[in-house]
Amino acid sequence: GINIINRNKNTRERHIIVSLLHRWILTKTIIYPVTKQSKSNRIALMINNIKFHNDSSDRHGAEKDDRVMFNLLQSLGYQVIDDALTQFSQHKKLTQTDSVFVTIMSHGDMGIISGTDSKAFKTEEIFQHLNAKNCPALVNKPKIIIIQACRGGNSHLSSHTQYNTYIYLLSSITADMDADPLKMKRSTFHLSQVCVPSLSENFTRAVRVHIEKDFICFHSSTPHTVSYRSTSDGSFFIQTLADVFNKWSHEYDIEELFRKHFESSSSDYLQMPTKERNTLTKRFYLFPGQFTFYL
Repeated sequence: GINIINRNKNTRERHIIVSLLHRWILTKTIIYPVTKQSKSNRIALMINNIKFHNDSSDRHGAEKDDRVMFNLLQSLGYQVIDDALTQFSQHKKLTQTDSVFVTIMSHGDMGIISGTDSKAFKTEEIFQHLNAKNCPALVNKPKIIIIQACRGGNSHLSSHTQYNTYIYLLSSITADMDADPLKMKRSTFHLSQVCVPSLSENFTRAVRVHIEKDFICFHSSTPHTVSYRSTSDGSFFIQTLADVFNKWSHEYDIEELFRKHFESSSSDYLQMPTKERNTLTKRFYLFPGQFTFYL
C-alpha cells in the first residue's frame, strides 16, 4: 500500500505529493521501489581528499564541499561512511538499502583519481566492484556515482568565449588536477574492498543478471578537461549539485535533477558536468526527509 507521511502540509507540498502519487499510478513499473525499511537503511560512501602528502597539492576550499555533501546525503536519508572502505564493505545495510551514493572528490586526470599520496586508482574500478558479479547485494538497486576531479588539462571554453567575463574568478579558483599526473602511481586504494562477493557456488545459467546495470555517474567535467574549485567556496560542481538537490529532490527523479544541474552550469560556470554510463532502467526518486510516500 501507500503510506503518506505528515499529512499536515502546506498547499504546495500537498500538490506535489498528489502529483507524485498520480505519476506513480500511471508509471508504476518504471519507478524504483522505496519502502520505509529500505529508506531507513540507506548508506553512502564519501571520500574527499583534502590534505595530500605534498602540501602544494592540498585542495583548499574542499572542506566546504565536504560539509555540504555530507549534509545533503544525510538529509536524503543516507548514513555517510567517510572513514574506511573496509567498514563500508562489511556494512549490513548494503543488503537492506534501496540505493547507494558513492561520492569521490580529489585531484585526477582522464580515467584516474588521485589518492592523498598521489597514487592513482582507475575510475573504472568503481563500476567493476559495485557491479552484479562482485556486489550482488546491490543488484537492481540504483548506484549513483558522483566524481569531482579533473579529467585532463584542457579548458571547457571555446576560442569565441569572452574570457574577461571570468577574470574576476581566476584569483580564487584552482583546478582539481594533479600537478604531474604522469607520476601518479597505481594506488593501494582497492575498491574491491567496497563489496565482498558472495555469489553462491550453485549459481547457474538459470539465474541471469546484467553485470553492469542500475548505474548512473555524474562527473564534474567533460573528458580531457579541468574541474574548477574555489579556494574559499568549494567546487562549482558540488556546490551547485547541493543547491539543486536541496531545492528539487522532493519533486524530481535523479536524472531530472542532473538535467537541472546542466541547466545551471551551461552559462554561469567555467565547466560543464556530464552524465555517463547511465544504465538506470527506472526512475529513481529520493523522497527526502518526511516529505515522501512509500511504495
